[in-house]
Amino acid sequence: LVAARHAQRRAHWLAACAAACRPTATARAATQPREIGPGPVEKQQWFTSVELSGEHMFKSDTKNNNGDVSISRAALEATVVYFVNDDVRLSLQLGTEYSHYSFKDTVLLPNTTSPFNDVYSDRIDPGISFKIDEHWSVLSTALIGFGGEEGAKASNSFRGGVIVAARYEFNKDLAVSGGILATSRLEETALIIPIIGIEWQINERLKLASRGFGLNLTTKINDAWKFILSGEYQRRDYRLDESSPLPSGVIRDKRATIAGTFVYSLGKKVELDLKLGAHVYQKFQADDSNGNEIATVKAKPGLFIGGGVTLRF
Repeated sequence: LVAARHAQRRAHWLAACAAACRPTATARAATQPREIGPGPVEKQQWFTSVELSGEHMFKSDTKNNNGDVSISRAALEATVVYFVNDDVRLSLQLGTEYSHYSFKDTVLLPNTTSPFNDVYSDRIDPGISFKIDEHWSVLSTALIGFGGEEGAKASNSFRGGVIVAARYEFNKDLAVSGGILATSRLEETALIIPIIGIEWQINERLKLASRGFGLNLTTKINDAWKFILSGEYQRRDYRLDESSPLPSGVIRDKRATIAGTFVYSLGKKVELDLKLGAHVYQKFQADDSNGNEIATVKAKPGLFIGGGVTLRF
């Protein structure tokens, strides 16, 4: 029954996405862009990857009261890249994430100590990149996203924006990127910020690369194993439904994360990963439907475990 309700809701949101993707529409925003720049991709006309992942954060005490919170997430992401020629690349990323928040004795919404539970987010990110010469390339990615409870209206849960950036490759081991991220936000003013990225193959075993609002340091252990040390800032905004204790309000989840991930490669097509880490900073904010802050709750650092599988075609 839950799966059927989720599928019905997903069909409704993806229909709204399809309308937003018409050529006359401007695109959307996620506040967590993926890697900036073309990046290393196997040389072929089509490249496709599918990633299924899950994560669970164990109970973390909320500050200034006797409550606690735990969080479980499941996500599915697909990426398709088409190489038009040696200089032009088209890409499309599709992602969906389900999150379950379990609060206990936490006052975030009026008249309840269990403010919300199941929320969803969906995104569609079409992009294009051009190689200008052996050093320079430019890219643009449209960002189309929705986030909220199952009963929240898609039109009230929409975020839209764009990333425009340039990438300079010094040599095969070092490239830097810079650009602008502009995105709308739920019941907040638009966010316009500069973004920077780096891809640095330090030596045969070590690589430093930006990912979203964070950095990954990857150590190659052998041909099958690698270890990734990562740090990242994350933000998620969700629209509440009209029957919520805060009708059509907004929940904001902000966190800073550090993690270590072991990745095992089964050839070039399959990767398995196991992640252990901590959310060292957690803040939950509730705003009403006009964007006025109602309450804020911070939580102590929480440990989490996650895993996933990636398939490449």
